[in-house]
Amino acid sequence: VGDRLAPGAGWSAAVSAGVVAVVFGLGLAVIGVRRARPMDAWMRAYLAGQGARFFAAVAAAGALLYSLPHSARGVGGVTFAVAYFATLMAESWATARHFRRAMGAGPTPAADAES
Repeated sequence: VGDRLAPGAGWSAAVSAGVVAVVFGLGLAVIGVRRARPMDAWMRAYLAGQGARFFAAVAAAGALLYSLPHSARGVGGVTFAVAYFATLMAESWATARHFRRAMGAGPTPAADAES
């Protein structure tokens, strides 16, 4: 498989996934996930963080795809998109568990099976 990929494709895939991880990590650090707040403040912070991370990811993807060699842009773009959506799903699942616990529902087998 490696000999069929364009030169630099492995490097571009690793850089794409790393950029997504940094964008999401900085986004979580900015909203302060360790801070205690009322639930309505959490919802506003979460939505604001999602919007900021989306626009930061679009800007990072544009800069990354611009700087990649033409032959590696397809792999870099697809890896970026897959990593972005995988990270978004994992974050949404973790956030839903956090909100359930904060509301007193606690994790239940049925609720874990749904999420």
